[in-house]
Amino acid sequence: MTRPATPASTAPASPPQTAQTASQAPQAPAQTFPTPEQEAQIEQLRREEAETAERVRQQRAAELAAIEQSERDEAADLERRRLEAEAVARADRWFVVDLSAVSEPRYHDVIIDGTLRQVKFTRGEPTAMPAHVALKFLRHPDAFKRTDEHGTPMPFSMAPKQPHEMEAGQKFKLERDQTVALMSELHTPALKARVLAIEGGERFKDSRDRDAMIEFLIAKTEEKQRKNIGAEPGLGIDEFTPAPEHDSSLDTGAWAL
Repeated sequence: MTRPATPASTAPASPPQTAQTASQAPQAPAQTFPTPEQEAQIEQLRREEAETAERVRQQRAAELAAIEQSERDEAADLERRRLEAEAVARADRWFVVDLSAVSEPRYHDVIIDGTLRQVKFTRGEPTAMPAHVALKFLRHPDAFKRTDEHGTPMPFSMAPKQPHEMEAGQKFKLERDQTVALMSELHTPALKARVLAIEGGERFKDSRDRDAMIEFLIAKTEEKQRKNIGAEPGLGIDEFTPAPEHDSSLDTGAWAL
Protein backbone atom coordinates (compact mmCIF):
# COMPACT_ATOMS: atom_id res chain seq x y z
CA MET A 1 0.00 0.00 0.00
CA THR A 2 1.50 3.29 -1.01
CA ARG A 3 0.97 6.76 0.75
CA PRO A 4 -0.04 9.73 -1.33
CA ALA A 5 2.69 12.21 -1.97
CA THR A 6 2.70 15.33 0.25
CA PRO A 7 2.03 18.41 -1.90
CA ALA A 8 4.77 20.99 -2.10
CA SER A 9 4.34 24.25 -0.10
CA THR A 10 2.65 26.96 -2.11
CA ALA A 11 3.60 30.01 0.17
CA PRO A 12 4.76 33.00 -1.87
CA ALA A 13 8.42 33.50 -2.02
CA SER A 14 9.84 36.67 -0.43
CA PRO A 15 11.07 39.25 -2.90
CA PRO A 16 14.75 39.38 -3.23
CA GLN A 17 16.44 41.91 -0.93
CA THR A 18 18.34 44.58 -2.74
CA ALA A 19 21.42 45.85 -1.04
CA GLN A 20 21.44 49.65 -0.36
CA THR A 21 24.57 51.33 -1.49
CA ALA A 22 26.27 54.09 0.37
CA SER A 23 25.47 56.50 -2.42
CA GLN A 24 21.69 55.96 -1.94
CA ALA A 25 21.67 56.89 1.83
CA PRO A 26 19.94 60.28 2.75
CA GLN A 27 22.34 63.16 2.79
CA ALA A 28 22.30 65.75 5.69
CA PRO A 29 21.95 69.35 4.41
CA ALA A 30 25.15 71.16 4.33
CA GLN A 31 25.35 73.94 7.00
CA THR A 32 25.84 77.38 5.49
CA PHE A 33 26.66 80.75 7.10
CA PRO A 34 25.67 84.24 5.84
CA THR A 35 28.37 86.20 4.30
CA PRO A 36 29.37 89.54 5.86
CA GLU A 37 27.44 91.31 3.09
CA GLN A 38 24.30 89.31 3.90
CA GLU A 39 24.69 89.97 7.61
CA ALA A 40 24.93 93.68 6.87
CA GLN A 41 21.75 93.51 4.78
CA ILE A 42 19.89 91.64 7.54
CA GLU A 43 21.00 94.18 10.11
CA GLN A 44 19.90 97.01 7.80
CA LEU A 45 16.45 95.40 7.41
CA ARG A 46 16.14 95.08 11.18
CA ARG A 47 17.00 98.74 11.66
CA GLU A 48 14.49 99.78 9.00
CA GLU A 49 11.76 97.69 10.61
CA ALA A 50 12.55 99.18 14.00
CA GLU A 51 12.52 102.71 12.56
CA THR A 52 9.19 102.05 10.82
CA ALA A 53 7.69 100.72 14.05
CA GLU A 54 8.95 103.79 15.93
CA ARG A 55 7.49 106.15 13.33
CA VAL A 56 4.12 104.39 13.58
CA ARG A 57 4.27 104.61 17.37
CA GLN A 58 5.11 108.31 17.26
CA GLN A 59 2.35 108.98 14.72
CA ARG A 60 -0.23 107.21 16.87
CA ALA A 61 0.99 109.08 19.94
CA ALA A 62 0.72 112.38 18.04
CA GLU A 63 -2.80 111.52 16.87
CA LEU A 64 -3.81 110.62 20.42
CA ALA A 65 -2.28 113.83 21.76
CA ALA A 66 -4.15 115.83 19.10
CA ILE A 67 -7.43 114.18 20.09
CA GLU A 68 -6.79 114.89 23.77
CA GLN A 69 -5.87 118.51 23.00
CA SER A 70 -9.02 118.89 20.91
CA GLU A 71 -11.10 117.55 23.79
CA ARG A 72 -9.39 119.97 26.20
CA ASP A 73 -9.98 122.87 23.80
CA GLU A 74 -13.64 121.91 23.43
CA ALA A 75 -14.06 121.67 27.20
CA ALA A 76 -12.37 125.05 27.65
CA ASP A 77 -14.60 126.59 24.97
CA LEU A 78 -17.72 125.20 26.65
CA GLU A 79 -16.57 126.60 29.99
CA ARG A 80 -15.87 129.99 28.39
CA ARG A 81 -19.33 130.03 26.84
CA ARG A 82 -20.90 129.06 30.15
CA LEU A 83 -19.13 131.89 31.95
CA GLU A 84 -20.09 134.34 29.21
CA ALA A 85 -23.72 133.19 29.40
CA GLU A 86 -23.69 133.65 33.17
CA ALA A 87 -22.19 137.13 32.77
CA VAL A 88 -24.86 138.05 30.23
CA ALA A 89 -27.57 136.69 32.52
CA ARG A 90 -26.21 138.71 35.46
CA ALA A 91 -26.04 141.82 33.29
CA ASP A 92 -29.62 141.28 32.13
CA ARG A 93 -30.90 140.60 35.67
CA TRP A 94 -32.05 143.92 37.07
CA PHE A 95 -33.74 144.72 40.37
CA VAL A 96 -36.51 147.29 40.76
CA VAL A 97 -38.19 148.70 43.87
CA ASP A 98 -41.73 150.11 43.78
CA LEU A 99 -41.64 153.30 45.85
CA SER A 100 -45.44 153.24 46.13
CA ALA A 101 -45.58 149.82 47.78
CA VAL A 102 -46.10 151.05 51.35
CA SER A 103 -47.93 148.25 53.14
CA GLU A 104 -49.52 145.58 50.99
CA PRO A 105 -47.81 144.19 47.87
CA ARG A 106 -48.63 146.03 44.68
CA TYR A 107 -49.27 144.35 41.34
CA HIS A 108 -48.68 146.09 38.04
CA ASP A 109 -49.90 145.00 34.63
CA VAL A 110 -47.30 145.18 31.90
CA ILE A 111 -47.40 143.98 28.30
CA ILE A 112 -44.41 141.82 27.38
CA ASP A 113 -44.13 140.31 23.91
CA GLY A 114 -47.81 141.01 23.37
CA THR A 115 -48.85 139.20 26.55
CA LEU A 116 -50.32 140.91 29.61
CA ARG A 117 -48.29 140.03 32.69
CA GLN A 118 -48.54 141.02 36.34
CA VAL A 119 -45.45 141.93 38.32
CA LYS A 120 -45.57 141.81 42.11
CA PHE A 121 -43.72 144.42 44.16
CA THR A 122 -43.32 144.10 47.93
CA ARG A 123 -42.54 147.05 50.15
CA GLY A 124 -38.84 147.79 50.25
CA GLU A 125 -37.92 144.54 48.51
CA PRO A 126 -36.20 144.57 45.12
CA THR A 127 -37.99 142.59 42.42
CA ALA A 128 -35.79 140.75 39.92
CA MET A 129 -36.63 140.96 36.23
CA PRO A 130 -34.92 141.16 32.83
CA ALA A 131 -33.51 144.54 31.89
CA HIS A 132 -35.96 145.03 29.01
CA VAL A 133 -38.82 144.66 31.51
CA ALA A 134 -37.22 146.83 34.18
CA LEU A 135 -36.84 149.69 31.72
CA LYS A 136 -40.62 149.85 31.31
CA PHE A 137 -40.92 150.67 35.03
CA LEU A 138 -37.79 152.76 35.43
CA ARG A 139 -38.98 155.24 32.82
CA HIS A 140 -41.14 156.51 35.72
CA PRO A 141 -38.42 157.59 38.19
CA ASP A 142 -40.89 159.04 40.67
CA ALA A 143 -42.47 155.63 41.18
CA PHE A 144 -39.64 153.13 40.69
CA LYS A 145 -35.91 152.95 41.25
CA ARG A 146 -33.19 150.53 40.27
CA THR A 147 -31.27 148.75 43.04
CA ASP A 148 -29.00 145.77 43.45
CA GLU A 149 -30.24 142.45 44.82
CA HIS A 150 -29.86 143.78 48.38
CA GLY A 151 -31.91 146.92 47.74
CA THR A 152 -28.99 149.33 47.53
CA PRO A 153 -29.79 152.06 44.97
CA MET A 154 -27.85 151.90 41.73
CA PRO A 155 -27.14 154.84 39.45
CA PHE A 156 -29.57 154.99 36.59
CA SER A 157 -30.61 157.76 34.21
CA MET A 158 -33.48 157.40 31.82
CA ALA A 159 -33.80 159.13 28.48
CA PRO A 160 -35.09 162.69 28.86
CA LYS A 161 -38.80 163.23 28.37
CA GLN A 162 -39.77 164.16 24.85
CA PRO A 163 -42.06 167.10 24.06
CA HIS A 164 -45.04 164.83 23.42
CA GLU A 165 -44.50 163.24 26.84
CA MET A 166 -44.90 166.45 28.79
CA GLU A 167 -47.73 166.52 31.32
CA ALA A 168 -50.29 169.29 31.64
CA GLY A 169 -48.59 172.56 32.50
CA GLN A 170 -45.08 171.26 31.78
CA LYS A 171 -42.88 173.01 29.28
CA PHE A 172 -40.16 171.38 27.28
CA LYS A 173 -36.76 172.70 28.24
CA LEU A 174 -33.30 171.58 27.28
CA GLU A 175 -30.88 171.19 30.16
CA ARG A 176 -27.29 172.40 29.99
CA ASP A 177 -26.04 168.93 29.02
CA GLN A 178 -28.80 168.26 26.47
CA THR A 179 -29.15 169.02 22.80
CA VAL A 180 -31.44 168.35 19.88
CA ALA A 181 -30.08 165.51 17.76
CA LEU A 182 -31.15 163.09 15.07
CA MET A 183 -31.99 159.58 16.22
CA SER A 184 -29.35 158.27 13.85
CA GLU A 185 -26.76 160.20 15.91
CA LEU A 186 -27.54 158.18 19.03
CA HIS A 187 -25.25 155.24 19.73
CA THR A 188 -26.79 151.78 19.70
CA PRO A 189 -27.11 151.33 23.51
CA ALA A 190 -28.95 154.67 23.76
CA LEU A 191 -31.31 153.67 20.97
CA LYS A 192 -31.96 150.30 22.54
CA ALA A 193 -32.64 151.80 25.99
CA ARG A 194 -35.31 154.02 24.48
CA VAL A 195 -36.82 151.19 22.46
CA LEU A 196 -36.95 148.68 25.32
CA ALA A 197 -38.81 151.14 27.54
CA ILE A 198 -41.74 151.17 25.11
CA GLU A 199 -44.45 148.56 24.77
CA GLY A 200 -43.42 146.11 22.04
CA GLY A 201 -39.81 147.23 22.11
CA GLU A 202 -38.73 144.04 23.90
CA ARG A 203 -38.51 142.31 20.54
CA PHE A 204 -35.32 144.32 19.95
CA LYS A 205 -33.60 143.09 23.12
CA ASP A 206 -31.20 140.90 21.10
CA SER A 207 -31.11 143.07 17.98
CA ARG A 208 -28.57 145.57 16.73
CA ASP A 209 -30.65 146.73 13.75
CA ARG A 210 -30.41 150.49 14.20
CA ASP A 211 -32.66 151.36 11.27
CA ALA A 212 -35.43 149.10 12.58
CA MET A 213 -35.15 150.59 16.07
CA ILE A 214 -35.32 154.14 14.71
CA GLU A 215 -38.38 153.29 12.61
CA PHE A 216 -39.98 151.74 15.70
CA LEU A 217 -39.36 154.87 17.81
CA ILE A 218 -40.76 157.14 15.10
CA ALA A 219 -43.86 154.99 14.67
CA LYS A 220 -44.50 154.89 18.43
CA THR A 221 -44.04 158.66 18.72
CA GLU A 222 -46.52 159.31 15.93
CA GLU A 223 -48.95 156.83 17.45
CA LYS A 224 -48.83 158.58 20.84
CA GLN A 225 -49.23 161.97 19.23
CA ARG A 226 -52.35 160.78 17.42
CA LYS A 227 -53.79 159.38 20.66
CA ASN A 228 -53.09 162.62 22.51
CA ILE A 229 -54.85 164.85 20.01
CA GLY A 230 -57.76 166.46 21.82
CA ALA A 231 -56.99 164.50 25.00
CA GLU A 232 -55.37 165.45 28.23
CA PRO A 233 -51.61 165.85 27.74
CA GLY A 234 -49.76 162.78 28.89
CA LEU A 235 -52.62 160.40 28.16
CA GLY A 236 -51.48 157.11 26.70
CA ILE A 237 -47.88 157.51 27.76
CA ASP A 238 -47.71 154.70 30.32
CA GLU A 239 -47.34 151.11 29.13
CA PHE A 240 -48.16 149.72 32.56
CA THR A 241 -51.00 150.36 34.98
CA PRO A 242 -51.39 149.43 38.64
CA ALA A 243 -53.62 146.38 38.94
CA PRO A 244 -56.45 147.15 41.42
CA GLU A 245 -56.90 143.47 42.19
CA HIS A 246 -54.37 140.69 41.98
CA ASP A 247 -55.09 138.24 39.17
CA SER A 248 -53.01 135.12 39.86
CA SER A 249 -53.46 133.95 36.29
CA LEU A 250 -51.19 136.80 35.17
CA ASP A 251 -48.35 136.12 37.64
CA THR A 252 -44.98 136.30 36.00
CA GLY A 253 -43.47 133.66 38.24
CA ALA A 254 -39.70 133.47 37.77
CA TRP A 255 -38.49 135.51 34.84
CA ALA A 256 -36.64 133.44 32.25
CA LEU A 257 -33.21 135.04 32.22
